[in-house]
Amino acid sequence: MKPTVGFLGLGIMGSGMVLNLLRSGYSVSVWNRSPEKAKECIDAGAQYRESPRAVSEQSDMLMLCVTNEAVVQELLFDSKTGAVSIPDSSRIVIDFSTINPAAALSFASRLQEIGIEYLDAPVSGGDIGARNGTLTIMVGGNATIFESVTPLLAVLGSQVIYTGSSGSGQKTKCINQIVVALTVLAMTEGLHLAEQAGLDLEQTLSIIKGGAAGSWALDNYAPRILAADLAPGFRAPASTPSVRHTT
Repeated sequence: MKPTVGFLGLGIMGSGMVLNLLRSGYSVSVWNRSPEKAKECIDAGAQYRESPRAVSEQSDMLMLCVTNEAVVQELLFDSKTGAVSIPDSSRIVIDFSTINPAAALSFASRLQEIGIEYLDAPVSGGDIGARNGTLTIMVGGNATIFESVTPLLAVLGSQVIYTGSSGSGQKTKCINQIVVALTVLAMTEGLHLAEQAGLDLEQTLSIIKGGAAGSWALDNYAPRILAADLAPGFRAPASTPSVRHTT
């Protein structure tokens, strides 16, 4: 029997991930700070709950995909509405958010003290990967727990990789982001130079995609740029608040 899943955070990434879980036959309870953003998931069969705590009460496993560690901390540990503030909360928490590795270690430690396993599992692949179920998922935490949830994670990603102990997933994501940022910078500079040189941008893109310059960014982001589609594939805060241990 498939576990029931709770999911907190239905933004650009989370909504696509929930839809894939529903298509695969999972029962999913959801919550989002802006309830109106849950409509697509509700229409697809998700059950909306009034708080993170209520989601956790109805779920064997809890997933999060939110902006930063301060939000993760609030959703998990808030004394009134937090998902793990009750004895009957989910026993496994899988956090897809991109956060500081030190915060992931802190959350894992705090949850372990109350008998809950925490996997830091940041993702790469943008909104396209979230919608298509082709994300790369980098997982840190208990190896046995990772093995137990791999079939579920395979619904969301085409690459589901165990990277080591708690915090390792976030460390791997840091490396990923450095490479992605530099690749996108090179891509935009190259397209700008092609435009200034009077070259056909579509043709130039087709040529460089097929050579040594080929990359995921060229395949997925460059066509959007040429079409003047600048909608974000994910959102990142200007700065990340520090995590405080509150109850």
